[in-house]
Amino acid sequence: MTASGSSRPALLDRIGRFAVETRTASGQTALHVRQPPLDLWSSTPDDFILVETLKPVRATIDFGEGRFDTDFLPGEVGLNPPQREVYCRASAWQEFRLFVLPADIFSRHADAGLRTDSVSALYRRGIRSDWISMILSRLWTESRHGNPHGAVFAQAAEAMLALALADAAGQSPVIHRGGLTPRQMKDAVARIEAGLQSGVTLADLAAGAGLSVWHFSRAFSATAGVTVTEFITRRRIDEARRLLATGRVSVLDAALATGFSSPSHFAKLFRRHTGHSPRDWLRAQR
Repeated sequence: MTASGSSRPALLDRIGRFAVETRTASGQTALHVRQPPLDLWSSTPDDFILVETLKPVRATIDFGEGRFDTDFLPGEVGLNPPQREVYCRASAWQEFRLFVLPADIFSRHADAGLRTDSVSALYRRGIRSDWISMILSRLWTESRHGNPHGAVFAQAAEAMLALALADAAGQSPVIHRGGLTPRQMKDAVARIEAGLQSGVTLADLAAGAGLSVWHFSRAFSATAGVTVTEFITRRRIDEARRLLATGRVSVLDAALATGFSSPSHFAKLFRRHTGHSPRDWLRAQR
């Protein structure tokens, strides 16, 4: 689910010097842009471009079907289609977050009842959705802080974005209720335990259960009572506590051994789950 390379250079050629760039844990490009009034011509992108407005702006947009003017207000999201040349001209300073999403995002979640045929309704208007804004904000924060929750979080967020965009287009996903079988849950936990340091993907967990990512995520939450991401985070913290309790590893070593690349975010998550910093918790055990 890595964003195609053909979209990124064309975008950055125009806005790179105004942008802070980062990557999600699944490799998608994310940009925070502050940019003066400017004509932007993009080559035909291979991917969906999702733009979240942070400052109000009036823009002229053309997806090859005639130009139209529109006002984008803070919190609104615009969806640019793949495989179409896009022209956009803004009348004032702009501030927005931009995410490059894979062109097959809807087809890969078609088992949830999503269709691409009505998504084009989103191209010509701003989308206002607290759900979408929350997902994008979490994705941006996560990527800016080194993706402490890893690829599983990014993949789950992508699936939620597909659902949220489909919902904005008037599509209703098929809801499947029920949890994992004991065998499926045992296999998922074993895969999570084996990947505490190296990481595990949502696709691998779903494949092990013989389910799609969408169905696996819902079934896991129904069985465990928490999301896959939260379950993995708890297990990583539990394992870090076990390592620290041996007295043979440092806080940094415990963080690295449980897949945390950022000591500061390890400490933050450790405090959230235990109520103490790693060092305070360690002192309390002695």
